[in-house]
Amino acid sequence: MKQHALFIPITSSILLHLGLIALVLFNADFLTEKPQQNSLIVPTNFSENKKQQNHYKPAETVAIDSKQVDDLANRIRKKKQAEEDRRRALEKKLAELEAKQRRESAKTQNAITQRKKADEEAKESEKKRKDAKAKALEEEKKRLLAEKERIEQEQAAQRATEKNKQESLLLEQKRKEREVEEAKAKVLAQKREQDELNRKRQQELEQQMLEEQKAITAEHQKFVISEVEKYQLWIRDTIRGNLNEGVDAVVRLRLAPGGLVIDANCIEGADIACRDALIAVKKSEPLPVSQDKDVFAKLRDIRLKLNKIVPGVN
Repeated sequence: MKQHALFIPITSSILLHLGLIALVLFNADFLTEKPQQNSLIVPTNFSENKKQQNHYKPAETVAIDSKQVDDLANRIRKKKQAEEDRRRALEKKLAELEAKQRRESAKTQNAITQRKKADEEAKESEKKRKDAKAKALEEEKKRLLAEKERIEQEQAAQRATEKNKQESLLLEQKRKEREVEEAKAKVLAQKREQDELNRKRQQELEQQMLEEQKAITAEHQKFVISEVEKYQLWIRDTIRGNLNEGVDAVVRLRLAPGGLVIDANCIEGADIACRDALIAVKKSEPLPVSQDKDVFAKLRDIRLKLNKIVPGVN
C-alpha cells in the first residue's frame, strides 16, 4: 500500500522532467534560425503599355539603413542570449530536479528497503511469536496430559487404598463375628458343663438324702417328711405374698441356716414370670426354715412352683 503511494509522486516528477526537456529542445531549434541581413532593393512598378513606355523614367531603389539592420541583429542577439540564459536556467532547473528526483528515488528506495526490512522483521517476529505460542500450547498440552495422568494415578491409588480398607474392615468384621460365635459357643459349653455339674450334684444330693432317709427310723422319717412339707408350704406362701398376679414359674432355691437364700434359679416359666418370681424370693428373705438338722437338710435345696392360680409344690 505504501509502495503504491510512493509511485504516484515519482511518476509525476518524471512527466514534469520530460515536459521541460521538450521545451528546451523547441527553444534551441528556434534560436538556430539565422536572419538574412542583405540589403533589399525594391523596384517600382512600371506599365508595359505603350503609353507608359513613351513616358519611361529610370527605376528608383530603396536602401535599408544599416543602423536598423544592426539594431535588429542586436535585438536578435539579445533575444538569443536571453533564450540561451533561459535554456541554461531550465537545464540547471532540470539538473536540480533530476538531482532531487535521484534523492527522492534514493529516499523512496531506502524507504522501500526499510519497509521491506521491517516487513521481514515483522514476519520473522510473527513467526517467532507463532512458534512460541505453538510451543507454549504444546507445553501446556503436555502439562495437562501429565496432570491428567497424575490425577488418574492418584485416583487409582485412592481406589486401591479404599478397596484395601474395605477388605480390612470386612476381615475385621468377620473376625469379630467369629469371636462372638466362639464366645457364644464357649458360654454354651460352659452352661452345658455347669448344667451337667448341677445334675450330678443333684444326683449326689438325692442319693445322699436317700441314704439319710434310710438311716432314719420310720417314725423320725415321717416327722421329717411332715416338717419338710410344712416348711415348703410356709416358704411358698411367704414368697407368694410378694408375687405378682398371673406369675407361673418353677424356682430352685439353695438355703443357708437362718433362711438366707444362697442361690436362686428359675428353671421353668416365661422370662417375665421368672424375673418376677426371683424378685419375690429376694423380697421374702429370710425364709422360714426348721432348726432340726434333718428337716433343714431336706430344705437346703428345694424346688418350688410359684403362682397365684394353682398352689402346689414340685
